[in-house]
Amino acid sequence: MRKGRIFAAIFIFILTMLLTRSIYFKTQELYGNVGYERFSVRLKGDSLLEDAFDKADAEELERILAPELMTYYAFNKGQAASERSRAGALICGIKGEYNEFYNMRLRKGSFLNEKDHADENYVTVIDEKLAEKLFGSADVIGLDIYMFDKKFKIIGITGDDLSIAGRLIQKDLPYAYVPLSIMEEANQGCKIPNIELKAWEDSLDKALIEDKIALIGRNPDDFYIEDWNELGIMTKQRFDILFFVMGIYCICCLLIAAYKIFRNFIELSKSYLRDNYFSNMIKDMGIKLLTALGKIAGILTAVILIWKEISFDLYISPESFPEDPMSMKEIFGAVRNALSEFIKTDNSYILNPNLVISFLSKQGSLIFMLSLLCELYILLFIMRNISGYFHSDAEAVRYLSYGFGASILLSFFIIHMMGLTAELPVKTIILLWAGFFAIAVVGSDKYTNLGL
Repeated sequence: MRKGRIFAAIFIFILTMLLTRSIYFKTQELYGNVGYERFSVRLKGDSLLEDAFDKADAEELERILAPELMTYYAFNKGQAASERSRAGALICGIKGEYNEFYNMRLRKGSFLNEKDHADENYVTVIDEKLAEKLFGSADVIGLDIYMFDKKFKIIGITGDDLSIAGRLIQKDLPYAYVPLSIMEEANQGCKIPNIELKAWEDSLDKALIEDKIALIGRNPDDFYIEDWNELGIMTKQRFDILFFVMGIYCICCLLIAAYKIFRNFIELSKSYLRDNYFSNMIKDMGIKLLTALGKIAGILTAVILIWKEISFDLYISPESFPEDPMSMKEIFGAVRNALSEFIKTDNSYILNPNLVISFLSKQGSLIFMLSLLCELYILLFIMRNISGYFHSDAEAVRYLSYGFGASILLSFFIIHMMGLTAELPVKTIILLWAGFFAIAVVGSDKYTNLGL
């Protein structure tokens, strides 16, 4: 039972630690080639659609911000029809390199581009669900469907995200993508609630975007302005924090072992010098001195290597800090806001990939907290009393190695079944295992006692 608790704790820690990394890669995958190097400007859920941008606003923002890449889009819940059937659909009118910002998972055909918008081509890309509803098949490239009482030619088919997150976040309606110019013509003008930007290096920030939104006559308070590079750093560093905690604990154990070796040698030397000369001590204890120095040098080398591997730049959003650190009211307000962001779900997203990413972000926070608690339990309670669970150091290393290896293999299998990317560098695997070994064994008297 006691050994079972050890293996269960190690497995949960390894699984959740790997999941924090997998969620980072999954979000990056959903966000296409641009990844986290983007800014999003999104109409707040409690703002009126009339407060959104129009085409002239978006074009003016593109001119004055001069981003490397930009796309914007509008939504319309409407009807799509074929010769044999009709169905409700969420029609998305897009401009710019939309497929650079989102992984569209094309099953067949091609996606819309800027030329389709500029030439006002009556073409569309639909998802597999809409194809099945309208035609009973996904083999529909080149066929026609009707939207806005206009005929569109299907040039591409997109597929759904088959990961567990994609399956949990179901689309309310199937999607159809058309050039924004066509949607604007059909609706006699349309509102644009979403703009995506990829900036040249350090050429944009939230404050600058807010200023430019105000400059074109819109209220910045009506929009969420999200720096996804900042959010990506915070998502990625969850794994780094867990790895850092393990590494620091390992370094502490190694330094304690080095201190014990040094202390044992000093005590042994004092005892020998009570009855012998210093020259005799050098002659008789030279091997033990070299052994002590070799062990200490090896430990210090290991500490340097571990520190080099685990160190990272911790990022904390400036918005998380109270403006007046001495004000208890502002401190409690900052804590309350952090808890609110941690718990609440943002329902103002319309685009399905954004809903999936929002879901992953919330689950990633919960998984990180579970992993951190499990790691602290392993380090502070299990590893400190490891000798009470096993008969010898050799047995402890053997069983911990079995549990560690089995946990990694089983975690990789589970993450793969969830449709996520499982990745753990070989150096990280070795360092984690070495950490368990050092914590369980290195500090014992067997490895620090020079009198043996």
